[in-house]
Amino acid sequence: MKTRRMIALIISCICLLTFVACTGTQTPDNTTTDSALSVAADSAAAGLTAGDADSQTQADLLAATAIAAGTEAAPLTSATQAAATQAAATQAAATKAATTKAATTKAATTKAANNGKTKWEINVAGVRVPVAGAKVLRAWKAEQNGVSVDAYRMEYGARHDTSGSSGSTNVANVQPVITVAVINATPDHIHTTTARQALGKPLATVEEVARAVEPLIGINIAYWFNSANPRFVVDCPVVVGGKLVQPGTVQWPSLNIYEDGTWEFDPISPANVQAKLARGLVLNVVDQHVPIQNGVRTYAWGNGNGNGGDNEPYAFIGQIDKDTYVLAAGEFMNRNDMVDVLIDFGVQTALEVNGGNSAMIYLKGVGNAPNPNTDAKNLVGLNKLNMTDNEHQYLLGIFGGKGRGGVNATIDFIYFK
Repeated sequence: MKTRRMIALIISCICLLTFVACTGTQTPDNTTTDSALSVAADSAAAGLTAGDADSQTQADLLAATAIAAGTEAAPLTSATQAAATQAAATQAAATKAATTKAATTKAATTKAANNGKTKWEINVAGVRVPVAGAKVLRAWKAEQNGVSVDAYRMEYGARHDTSGSSGSTNVANVQPVITVAVINATPDHIHTTTARQALGKPLATVEEVARAVEPLIGINIAYWFNSANPRFVVDCPVVVGGKLVQPGTVQWPSLNIYEDGTWEFDPISPANVQAKLARGLVLNVVDQHVPIQNGVRTYAWGNGNGNGGDNEPYAFIGQIDKDTYVLAAGEFMNRNDMVDVLIDFGVQTALEVNGGNSAMIYLKGVGNAPNPNTDAKNLVGLNKLNMTDNEHQYLLGIFGGKGRGGVNATIDFIYFK
């Protein structure tokens, strides 16, 4: 009988609370109040089920229910205080758990998005490039801190046989491929560095340098000689990152890149380097071919293995205008064909920067994009858009050696950030 009276009393109390809520005297945070009411009511029901018929305890439970709902300000007995405290603690714990779960889910989702090896990749359906006869195999769109990248990996040209190097007599029939990354960025986003500037050591891999300078995209420059004691290939002035890193003793033809976005092909010497630095010289590159100037081809290679470079990767950097740049790397493609592709993209000035295992276009977060399942174990996971020489060696077996090595070390690196 006591139990029935108690249940009836609780129901009456709940009805009263509902009426109060409808008349506008309920706490503004309805969700919190309803939850607290539910917790307190559950506690009261549990106490009755256990057969607690003490009238003071029943009163305390009802008072706790009202206090939790925010509709009672009467003095509490010790039992009422305990019940109210328990109800509040239960609600706080539930809220904290929900918040923690939401934060954990968000963190897990963000981590999954950032660690995917296909980061930035888009569907090639509908992707168009300004190159007649090119077939787009893969494409990426990347954007960060005012730098945007549209990159395309394309088949271009007819398949051909190519022989190995380093004494190998193997022959393979291969499809020429070129990867072109078009970069939209104002000149202040282009930077250069050396392994010594970035890491305090003479040589490092592109991955190591990139971890230090955190670019969105960049390219290795094979602009050094003698890996045991790395130095630049010509003893002329060399500027990297706006600093004179080699004073030099001779004058030499040089592609000079300035902080205002100006690219000029002009000799550099100990006599004029300081004036060029005062103008804002950021980087100069010498002893490399400049096959495009003012949008016109200015240099051509001979055809065939070795001369045309159709048995190993080669890479270029180019400028369309002061806010648009291009990085490109070819695989089994004659460099003259690569220049044709760059001209189709509107490149006004282009510079050959490297070849072989140095031909590497870095793109943050991509992860060995051309062939994620390659067995060249030391190359898996690298943040790059093109395959390097060692990958081709290992996968096709047409070059000398087992081809399990990583990319070449770099002494200097151009990047956008």
